[in-house]
Amino acid sequence: RAAPFAAAVVAIGLVALLISRARATPDDVTWLAGTRDVTPDEQIVYADHLTRHRTSRLWWGGVGLAVALAAGLTLNNGTFAIGTSAIGPAGDILFCLVTGIAVGALLAENYRLRRPTGPASASLAPRAPLPAAGTRRAARLVAGVALTLGIVDVLVAPGARPALLTVVVLVPWLLCELVLRAVRERPRPALSPRAERVDTRLRMFAAVTVSRLELAAAMSAALWLVDLDETWHLDDDVRAVVALVGFGLLLAALVVLWHAAPRSRGRRPLLAQDAPQPLVDGRTTQAPLLAAYRG
Repeated sequence: RAAPFAAAVVAIGLVALLISRARATPDDVTWLAGTRDVTPDEQIVYADHLTRHRTSRLWWGGVGLAVALAAGLTLNNGTFAIGTSAIGPAGDILFCLVTGIAVGALLAENYRLRRPTGPASASLAPRAPLPAAGTRRAARLVAGVALTLGIVDVLVAPGARPALLTVVVLVPWLLCELVLRAVRERPRPALSPRAERVDTRLRMFAAVTVSRLELAAAMSAALWLVDLDETWHLDDDVRAVVALVGFGLLLAALVVLWHAAPRSRGRRPLLAQDAPQPLVDGRTTQAPLLAAYRG
């Protein structure tokens, strides 16, 4: 009885610590902007956007964590699992956490901002390609492998459970694809050069962090579907290899999930080409930008 209580206390303490770090600091704004040449209005836009993403991902990640802990307490005799679970994805802390964070990212990116008054005009200028394309390709490759394993599993042992499991464990990856689609297709009004740079940085921030989250989600799905012992009746040597692959996927998913957080890890810049720049005098305000982006 003490173990579940201790786990709940640790979870509450962790969520409280993360909430205290959700609000963006000036260093966070510099990391997101990629420069120290930021006007006061731009700083508000960057800080609001980053705080909104952190808060939404945190709360929904907490919901996912609570679901996994509740399932472990009520359905698995107080035993918690990470990576896979005997009671299904609802009892897997990693799966539920990734799913919750993906929901939070989707809601944050589709946040309905207050529309500025007056006539609106669209920008027809081509946008810069989203960064982290290699990460997205890797995520889609891993998700494709997971889907293939699920299909093979269904063919070897036809039934509703393998098919349902294949669909369910790929849900977080699909949510991340929806977020990336929202980032690519989000309407952009005609903006000044500085405001256009802010819009570009916000899109790049979402693309980098969500692409990493997508890779973690794909690894979580593959981790579930690579466990084919019960269906395929593998011999001991092959089973050992499968277990080793599963353990490697679990470690990799945890590392990628850590780096998918909407904050700098190890003081690394958001983009490889970012470099510290001195403050520039003669700053100008961007009132239309603030009206367009501040909720």
